[in-house]
Amino acid sequence: MSTNEIYLDKILPNPEQPRMIFDEGALEELAASIREHGVILPISVEQSEDGESYILEDGERRWRAARLAGLVTIPATVHPPRNGRGSTTGTGGRARLERALVANIQRVQMNPIEEARAFRRLQEEFGLSQVRIGQRIGKDDQNGQAYVNSRLLLLRLDEEIQALIAERNFSSNVYLARALLQIPDAGARVKLVRRLVSQKASHKASLYAAKRLAAALNGKTLGEKDVPALDIGKRRAGVDPDEPENRARYDALVHTGDVPMWPGLKTAVQKACRSCVWHDAANEAICGECPVVDVVENLLGKCHE
Repeated sequence: MSTNEIYLDKILPNPEQPRMIFDEGALEELAASIREHGVILPISVEQSEDGESYILEDGERRWRAARLAGLVTIPATVHPPRNGRGSTTGTGGRARLERALVANIQRVQMNPIEEARAFRRLQEEFGLSQVRIGQRIGKDDQNGQAYVNSRLLLLRLDEEIQALIAERNFSSNVYLARALLQIPDAGARVKLVRRLVSQKASHKASLYAAKRLAAALNGKTLGEKDVPALDIGKRRAGVDPDEPENRARYDALVHTGDVPMWPGLKTAVQKACRSCVWHDAANEAICGECPVVDVVENLLGKCHE
C-alpha cells in the first residue's frame, strides 16, 4: 500500500456502495472545510487492473466534497487490485461491498433501508448467512443475526413506508414493523403510517395504533365509520339528535345554554375523529375510552334529564 496524490477524474465510484443518500448541505460544509484546510484524511482506493484508474473503497463523502471544492487531486491510500481483479464481479465485488458496508455502519452514515438492501445483496448474491453478515459488522452471533434479520424485515414493508424510514421520518423499530405487517390491507397500512408521520406520533402510540388496526381488520370491526366517536356516543346515550323526536329535546337544551348547537358539535367531533391515528380501526375497544366519546355521551345524556 502507498499514499499518493491522485487525480479525482481517475477515481471511479464504488459500484458496490450500499449508501445511496448523501446530505447535500453536509457535503457543501465539508467542501468549504476542504477549501480552507485541504483533505486531512486520505481516501482509500483500489487500483484497477490496467493501472490507469482507481475504484473508490472508502471516503466517498470526501471524494464528492473535494470535487465540489474544485480540487484536481486528492490524497489516497492505494491498494492493489483485489484478488488480482479490477472488475466489479466475483470475490472482489463482495469484498468491496463488505468493506463499504462496515465503514458506513461504523460511522452511522447509512439509513436502515440502505443497510437492509446491502444485507440482502450479501445474502442473495454472495451467499452469506445472517450470522456471517453480523460478524462482518462487528456483532456477535446472536445479536448479529437478530440485527440483520430486523433490518431485512423492513424490506417487506410497502415502498412508501420504506421511503419514509430511509428519510428518517418514520421508525425502523422491528416490533413496529412486525405490527404493521400484521395489517392485512396494504392501503390501510400505508394510510395509518401517513397519519402517524403527520401527527408526529410517539413510538408507543404508533405501535399501539398498528396493533389495534391489525386486530380490528383481522377480526370483527364496526366497519368504515366516518365519525366513530359520534356513533358510539349516540348509542351509549340512547339519543340521536338527527332523529326529529330527539332533535326538539336537544334544541331546547341549546336555548338554555346547556349544550352547543348540534351542527357545530357534529363538525367538531368529525374533525377530532378524522385527525385521530386510530380512526381507521373504528372499533368499540379502540374508541370506547376516547374522551371525545365521553363528551358526546354526556351532552346527549342531558336529553334524559
